[in-house]
Amino acid sequence: HSRVSGETPAGEAYRALDPDLLDWVSATAGYGFLNAYDRFVSPLTEAEKTRFYEEAGPVARLYGVQRSPASTADFMAMMNGLVDRFEPHPIVGEFLAIIQSGQAAPGTPKMLHRALARASVSLLPPIVRQKLALGREYDLSTTDRIALKLAGALAERIAIPGSPPSDASLR
Repeated sequence: HSRVSGETPAGEAYRALDPDLLDWVSATAGYGFLNAYDRFVSPLTEAEKTRFYEEAGPVARLYGVQRSPASTADFMAMMNGLVDRFEPHPIVGEFLAIIQSGQAAPGTPKMLHRALARASVSLLPPIVRQKLALGREYDLSTTDRIALKLAGALAERIAIPGSPPSDASLR
């Protein structure tokens, strides 16, 4: 990350290790994983979501994060403080095209690629989706929802040899 830097279309300079940017990237990763699990695998209570954020904080600090949200409300407050800086950019479309193509996850069944791209957009807070100009072409279909729920249920039950949960179950 120390070599990642550039300029936004609006002319704002950035570096991946800027504290605010590092905090935001970490927060969005946690928010995305948490909400994908909640929506497509198994619903979580607000208490479980808060516990997730609280437990993620110490780990995030190991990677240089200075401010990690302790709840969904904290994440939304962080997002609201940054939302004016969001802007549409071709790289967002390029990223979603890579997800849809299957290049990023060649082992994933082809039928899921478009659904995964749409799912990632569906997890965005509405104001972010609007600011990034991600229109109705990224709405989840009923078929997408069913496929993602089935994939989530399957993934929840497959043990991955060598993963921490799999190793822990052998002890």
